[in-house]
Parts: sequence; structure tokens; C-alpha cells
Amino acid sequence: MDIVEWQDTGVAFHLLPKLKRLSHRMRDIRWNKMRISPSNNRHEANEFFQYGGTGAVMSFDESAHRIKSTRADPTGLGRWSCILYEGKNIFFTRVISAYVPCKSQDDRRQTVYNQHCRYFWSKGIQLCPRQLMHQQLVQQIQTWQKKGDSIVILIEYTDAGVK
Repeated sequence: MDIVEWQDTGVAFHLLPKLKRLSHRMRDIRWNKMRISPSNNRHEANEFFQYGGTGAVMSFDESAHRIKSTRADPTGLGRWSCILYEGKNIFFTRVISAYVPCKSQDDRRQTVYNQHCRYFWSKGIQLCPRQLMHQQLVQQIQTWQKKGDSIVILIEYTDAGVK
């Protein structure tokens, strides 16, 4: 399969003009088909540059023909994106690209950790965004596994020296 996952792109894809979006920029005559499942924070983006986000899961050629569906983190924070592939004998494999926000020593307003804190605080949730990410993604994976999906997860996880 020709599958690529890309994290922490620093781009608010949904704000770019159509001709500059990833789906357009990745086009190549060598691929007969391409599908992309992009994801980034849609709550605070007001310019093209944006810290964090999973970026995308991309499929080319044969794997792109096997895509059943694409999905992204329902919070709109860009914590994960995924593609569900249907193989022979109705065998399903879900490839997930996930990004765990890093709590760093830097207290800049725009860090991904701080973006997520603001989002959850606005919802009345005072838990650590890293813990919420783990809990919610594990719950989602368990739901998919109960449906019979096989799971491949690619995750960027750093702690930046903060405990």
C-alpha cells in the first residue's frame, strides 16, 4: 500500500486557497488516484501558519482505491485523522495519524497544548489535554475494534522534558 502520514505541518489547510491546499499540491501524474484526510485546529486558526495538528493521512494508487471513509478528530482540534480501508473478504483496516499536544516550558499562547486548554476550558472541562487525548482516542479505537476494524496508529508523542 502507498500510505503516508504527516504530522505537525504548521499549516491551517482549510484557510488556504484551493490551489494551495495539500490535495492540489500533492497531485502527480505518476499516481492514478490520491485521497487525503487532513486535520488541524479549526477553532483558532486565523492565518495560514498554525502550530500542531496531525496534518494528514494520504493514500496513493491501489490503497486510494480501497478507501471506505475518512475521518478526523470530532473536536476539530486536529488531534487525529484517519482513513478506513476495505480489503478482500470485507476486511477493514483503519490507519490513524495522531498528535499528542506537548506541554512545554514555553508558555506561549499559540502552543498546541494551550490551544487545547482553551478549547476544553470553554467547554467547562479542566482536565489536561494530553490525558483527554489519550482517553478519547483509546475510547474511539475500542469502538472501531468492536466493529471489527484492525488498527494501525502512527503517533507523535513528546514530553519536551516536562513531567
